[in-house]
Amino acid sequence: MGLQYLVKEQYRLPQMNAIKIPESLQPKDAEIRKTLLTEYNLEIGAGLGPLAGKIWRVGIMGYSARAENIMLCLTALGSTLADVGASVHVGDAEGAAHQAYANLHASEAKQKQSAKRAA
Repeated sequence: MGLQYLVKEQYRLPQMNAIKIPESLQPKDAEIRKTLLTEYNLEIGAGLGPLAGKIWRVGIMGYSARAENIMLCLTALGSTLADVGASVHVGDAEGAAHQAYANLHASEAKQKQSAKRAA
């Protein structure tokens, strides 16, 4: 989607991500978040203090951390950004997430096979 994290990878929390809002979309921050909430029932937090209007706080925790909810978040965000004129290729983020899940499952399967052989 062309979005970037606010902080370097080593300082990120897996359950809460601060994402920079591209300058071209900053004036539409509230509109985008409202659309996500009203049309998709997804709440993305606004930036606070000096980061107000400059970042989104995206939390993926507990029940929300399920694969189908993550895919919904990616789809909703991509569609909403495209609707406000952002240069987004709807579906690319979902494809990347599917690939990440496939890689994760393949890695877990290899670990299980290795453990069985070692036993």
